[in-house]
Amino acid sequence: ITVNGNIKQSGTLSTTPLPFLNSTGPINIEAKISNTGGIHFITKAVYSVTDLFGKEVFTTTQEKFVLPQTVRNITASWTPPSVIGVYTVHRSATIAGQDQMIPDERIVAVNPLFLAGVIVLIGLIIAGLVMLQRRKRRYQKR
Repeated sequence: ITVNGNIKQSGTLSTTPLPFLNSTGPINIEAKISNTGGIHFITKAVYSVTDLFGKEVFTTTQEKFVLPQTVRNITASWTPPSVIGVYTVHRSATIAGQDQMIPDERIVAVNPLFLAGVIVLIGLIIAGLVMLQRRKRRYQKR
């Protein structure tokens, strides 16, 4: 295709913040690529997740066309590998030939069954302490 005149190729990268606490299984990681120019381009979105120790636990790369004056959502689904963990999500994209990054976000992933178990355990410990305190008071009254 031949175009007469100046060609403007530009775009921006944005996203919605990830929730800090995640307990519902797969986590959707997304980026919104806006094409603010006059011609389409191919964007390359790279998502990676590292654990608390910096070990990469997930990575994916997707290439998509973005048409002029449109916004393209590029989403990847990731399921945390452990019952509980603290992770850092890294997102970047090549937009109109320039690399752009979204600031890293930390998330805490907790399996709902594990969370329920911890709550029950804490409840049992508190109930046990209350019962011991009552017995101690009864013994002191005698």
